[in-house]
Amino acid sequence: MKYVILVLVCFSCSATAFAQTDTKATAESIKRFYCYYMIESDNPPPHKEVSKDTLRKYFSVSFLKKMRTDRELDYDPIVHAQDYDKEFVKTLKVSKCGDGSDGKFCISYWYEADKKYDSLYVYVIREAGAWKINKTCHEGDCYPAGK
Repeated sequence: MKYVILVLVCFSCSATAFAQTDTKATAESIKRFYCYYMIESDNPPPHKEVSKDTLRKYFSVSFLKKMRTDRELDYDPIVHAQDYDKEFVKTLKVSKCGDGSDGKFCISYWYEADKKYDSLYVYVIREAGAWKINKTCHEGDCYPAGK
């Protein structure tokens, strides 16, 4: 019983530690990537393709593996959209959702066509010593699907 309590205390401490020490750096890293990605991907051909090394720096192995095997996607799972504009970068904001202990971050940007802010949610996990995006969600649809 003491062992179970100790494990629970350690787990809650690690979640709190994430929320307190890594949240700002992780949010800045997510913002840096999405600004870069939206600008590079929106440039007309021939544009510089986002390198595999860059994707590996920001995304989990399981996310990238799933993305490589999903040939039938009709949208970009990184931004959860078919079309996006580098103008989104001007209003792009990243913040933790809730207390941040579950690794959920909100990416919001002004969507001129709908005259409103739109949001994308990303979940991060600790992998190879860094926080990496493991799932993206928009309007209840998540990639990869599932919990």
